[in-house]
Amino acid sequence: MQRLVKVKKGDKVAIVSPSFAESIKVFQKQEKILTKTDRKKILTVHSMFGDELVPPETTTIYGAKNIHVPMIEHALSIGSALTVFSKPIIDFLKLTANR
Repeated sequence: MQRLVKVKKGDKVAIVSPSFAESIKVFQKQEKILTKTDRKKILTVHSMFGDELVPPETTTIYGAKNIHVPMIEHALSIGSALTVFSKPIIDFLKLTANR
């Protein structure tokens, strides 16, 4: 189940980080070769209430563990995902390490 997110030259993520925008394009071309086993090893995290840089459809991967952090804003979401809302990440890492 592939979805293409167009990253255009003027998009905020392309302006702030051209290398990240390019990595999105490269991944989208390669996503179809991921197996179910590969996808179970992937964790994505995105803001539940909006990220001004990275839209959720860019971070959601079918078959992966996709979690939402109840925050707004890119940097706040990252910080809170690694601190106060870190339990899902820790649980995922423990589960993946035991496979």
